[in-house]
Amino acid sequence: MAIYKIDLTNKVFGRWLVLSFSRTKETGSRLWICKCLCGTTKEVSYTSLVHGVSKSCGCLHKELASKANKTHGESKTRLYNIWFGMKKRIFNKKDGEYHNYGARGIKLHKEWIQFVPFRDWAIQNGYKDNLSIERKDPNKNYCPINCSWIPMNEQWKTKRNLILYKGETQKHAGLRLGGSPTLVRDRMKILKWSKKKAFTTLAL
Repeated sequence: MAIYKIDLTNKVFGRWLVLSFSRTKETGSRLWICKCLCGTTKEVSYTSLVHGVSKSCGCLHKELASKANKTHGESKTRLYNIWFGMKKRIFNKKDGEYHNYGARGIKLHKEWIQFVPFRDWAIQNGYKDNLSIERKDPNKNYCPINCSWIPMNEQWKTKRNLILYKGETQKHAGLRLGGSPTLVRDRMKILKWSKKKAFTTLAL
């Protein structure tokens, strides 16, 4: 008969109900037969149970992910695309502008990791569809104290050779579409897209 130090039988860990001891692996890890609230039964290690590593068979994670995706229902809005593009520039090493943001140490305010807090800040601080987010100090982070909303052409009105579409620059269009500031330019120059298509198609 297997020998184990602590009896977990009938104890509950997250969605797991421990039914009985199962076996001890060669590594010394003790496995218990557990039944999930959804009905799934499987072996779970003692360590995973008592330290909260495993809280269900996976159904809990799926439910939370589904709930998170349905929380705001704004994934197709302009403001969401601005937020998504901001995160890509900071966290996605494959993004075309990562070297100007994440690689330089530019960080995202911890509360803005989630869209809803960012959306609430934006609305409370004057966001409108004709405005673009701008960092007051380009060497500092995306955070409430360093960000504001300005007209999309204000920063670039003294620049030459801009690509414009309905009064919007290629840089701001790229950010609005969820891509990098060079997204529209690259589409037109490399992919030979029409100006309308380059300025209106969301980034993948």
